[in-house]
Amino acid sequence: MNILITGVSGFLGSNLVDYFKSDSSIKLYGHSRNRLKTQTIYKNNEIELIEECSIEFLNEAEIDCVVHLAGIAHDLGGNYNDEDYDEVNFRQTCQLFDKFVVSKTKKFIYISSIKAAIDTADYPVDESVTPSPSTPYGKSKLKAEEYIKSKILQEGKQYFLLRPCMVHGPKNKGNLNLLYKYVKSGLPYPFGGFHNQRSFLSIENFNFVIRNIITQKIPSGIYQLADTGYLSTTELVQLIASTLGKKVSIWNIPVGIVRAVFSIYKKQLLVKLTESMMVSNEKIETAMQVRLPVSMEEGLRKTVRSFHD
Repeated sequence: MNILITGVSGFLGSNLVDYFKSDSSIKLYGHSRNRLKTQTIYKNNEIELIEECSIEFLNEAEIDCVVHLAGIAHDLGGNYNDEDYDEVNFRQTCQLFDKFVVSKTKKFIYISSIKAAIDTADYPVDESVTPSPSTPYGKSKLKAEEYIKSKILQEGKQYFLLRPCMVHGPKNKGNLNLLYKYVKSGLPYPFGGFHNQRSFLSIENFNFVIRNIITQKIPSGIYQLADTGYLSTTELVQLIASTLGKKVSIWNIPVGIVRAVFSIYKKQLLVKLTESMMVSNEKIETAMQVRLPVSMEEGLRKTVRSFHD
């Protein structure tokens, strides 16, 4: 089986390559906008890097499945504008999908985001939700989804629109890593008065879903990805502390006081730490007819330990 992975220099891409590289039945091809970085990462021939994802390549390499990971991630640093998101996440996705449509390749997996559907959710949101993204990132992902759904495919071709929540694992330097560093510092956690609920997705469960879609008969469509269960940020802080063998002090300062303080300074940080995002994984587990192999708590502990190593 021949698989093309775009965005192989990123967190998801590099982990997916690591996951598949020992499988002799799978031939991996990779593409990245940052070719120099990609060549630095892959030096042991675990993947064949290509310069262009052309129709001719898809056919000549007999690609069975395209896993489209490439894109601009959600950006809190203000490094990208609306046009950047539109160009990379929407237009470039459309261009690649158009090549897939007329090629001999059978499956196209697009890694979208839960942010294409909703920004916060204090209930387990499923695929029936009416999308209402508010950020340029979420809007660009939704536009790409809608374009893919609008195309009529030849018999035997399939598309899969995957909406993962926050994915974590080794090599991940995102929000979970920052929270780990905070807990490790020994400072008290001052937001114990908030009772949010969040979903997480371990990289192992992400890879497991990709393998199942590639190798099993699963219906085309939209699937939201998350581990089973939910944790509040306070519970996550406690899980990180217990994994490190540390004690953490939780301060239950009244919510109104905390919000008043952070309304002036780092309001966005408070929102990220205390908002809810509950994502149902029922549809994908039903389609695969198997449960995700890694529990939410086990996956989080593995990631925390990888930060500590």
